[in-house]
Amino acid sequence: MNPLVIDPDSLARLLAAVKAGGRTVMLYTGFLCEDMQAAAAVDATVAGILSVTDILVDGPYIIEEDHNEMWRGSANQRIIFLSDAYRHCAWTEKAYNRDMALHFSPDDGYIWLGIPPRRRLFRG
Repeated sequence: MNPLVIDPDSLARLLAAVKAGGRTVMLYTGFLCEDMQAAAAVDATVAGILSVTDILVDGPYIIEEDHNEMWRGSANQRIIFLSDAYRHCAWTEKAYNRDMALHFSPDDGYIWLGIPPRRRLFRG
């Protein structure tokens, strides 16, 4: 279920709290970024969601286009950097190594990168 459709107000509050806690936000949605930006022009809730989102992965997941792209479920999806927080990771837009990685920082922080390869998610 897509929380942008089911309960956008709760999603907006959750993401704002995550951001207020000093974290960053990566949002997967079945919507195109352009459509979300158009909606944000007339809907404050959508505008609020986009304002706290650092990375947006847009477009629907299409199983036939799942080629193990890093940070994307399928090749039709785009990785869009809405803030400067991860612009240094722009190389991921062309990466095809869907692995999970946990990186630790000197300030005791951590970040998960990637999503599991399809073969690990679906058996059969």
